[in-house]
Amino acid sequence: MNLYLGAGFSVYSYNREGESLPLGDSINEQLIEMFSLDKSRNLILSKTCQKIKKDNEDGLNRVLKDKYTVNKYNPNYCYITDLPIKNIITINIDDLLEKVYADKSSRTSLNDTKIYGSIEVNDAVNLYKLHGSVTYPIEYKMSFTEKELTDLFLREKNYLKLFRLRYLPHQLFFGVLVCRIIILLT
Repeated sequence: MNLYLGAGFSVYSYNREGESLPLGDSINEQLIEMFSLDKSRNLILSKTCQKIKKDNEDGLNRVLKDKYTVNKYNPNYCYITDLPIKNIITINIDDLLEKVYADKSSRTSLNDTKIYGSIEVNDAVNLYKLHGSVTYPIEYKMSFTEKELTDLFLREKNYLKLFRLRYLPHQLFFGVLVCRIIILLT
């Protein structure tokens, strides 16, 4: 089974400040405020990130790592490790899944395909983080703009195959705005 996760999935996890991980509109507003962008331009998150990356990519990465590094999460997330999942595809940059699968109750390991490549073994789940991750080394850039995501799918041929062919009858979606991913892939 493939599991697709969107922004709403991590809603019951909290960062070091005890804040719930922000959804797209919330982090967009926070970034516009923090980086003193013109509020009257009504930028969407991808455009906000594009503008900030142009002027202060290191600052953006620091803020995102602070906001999306999970310190505490609802223990019910651990039930996900009992599902017969082969692949998790997520647009979330947080490290919730890494922490859940590292929990002592998990009998399954999580394999980040960006770092280790895809593997096919019974006790491992392949993780595809489309936007990148707060856990990645600095040389792995996060992808937020339409161009960056398009380039990602051109560069990572396996991603497109995964969405189109693999386990088609066994798909499960969690999160908000899934339609954006589907539109991107059709």
